Amino acid sequence: ELKIKIPGGLPPRGAIGYLFAPLPFILYKFHLINNTPEQKLISLARFLKKTRDTIEKKAKILSKKLLNN
Repeated sequence: ELKIKIPGGLPPRGAIGYLFAPLPFILYKFHLINNTPEQKLISLARFLKKTRDTIEKKAKILSKKLLNN
């Protein structure tokens, strides 16, 4: 039986990690992905680390456009 515990009292943005992290384990359990969840999370962390600056720059540009600045 697979149980995922999410602490109470968190706003949705604060709970996103608790909601996202179990997904690779669920997909692996049902044979929807081949790599182990650990491999998927490690590769995701590497990707985000490499692209962090680019993502932040794009987010700032989008924010300025949305605020008309």
